[in-house]
Amino acid sequence: MNIKDNAQAHIKRRSPWHWPGFETIEEKASVGELSDKIGKNRVAKLDLADYTPAMKALHQILTGTLIYSTQRKKNLPPPTFTDSDLKEGLRRSWTAELIGHLLVKYESEWYADEALSKWNEIDDLFEEEKQQQKTLIEVGLDEWGITQHYQRDIAMKKVDEAHEHVKKNWQLEKAQRIKPSLWWQRVAQAQAQAQTTSTEQSNANTPKLSNLSTDGKAWFIPPVAMMDL
Repeated sequence: MNIKDNAQAHIKRRSPWHWPGFETIEEKASVGELSDKIGKNRVAKLDLADYTPAMKALHQILTGTLIYSTQRKKNLPPPTFTDSDLKEGLRRSWTAELIGHLLVKYESEWYADEALSKWNEIDDLFEEEKQQQKTLIEVGLDEWGITQHYQRDIAMKKVDEAHEHVKKNWQLEKAQRIKPSLWWQRVAQAQAQAQTTSTEQSNANTPKLSNLSTDGKAWFIPPVAMMDL
């Protein structure tokens, strides 16, 4: 039990021994950096050495499970950190359990400045991703022997149209979902102000308020993984 002064009696004290199988990761890459790396990894342009800490942990889980053994039997390369591989891993209970035991410290999606600077980093990646897709399509067209300019132009035009649609939806996503959900900074500032006021009006024996971090960073723990503790 927690025996500290002014502690709540029903709160139990825990040590690292109570957390078997859990791995802590401090991810420092920005949203833009993560999106860029994942995009490059999707087209096999990213080396394992360039993975972020969270990407390395996920890659290790994916390559250590049935996904890898299945691909190995088919003489296929090991899975990379892509959306499809991650979704496939989450469909398998043993892989999903390992992923659920990753405790990641990262900046909350509910924290950002009014200009949405960290989310705007993704805007600059659309053009690069579009060019990557066009390069892959051109390779495919060459393999299929499609040399007519009008046919190749149609394919490139489809890529342009698809990316314009994605960019438009992304702007709506930022304006209508992300920006209205930014509460962290406002609450953290209010708590800091309340803490200052409380300190000025109370004595040194009064317990300090528990505040949100002012930089928006916190440990994210999958609640389902905690049920077996």
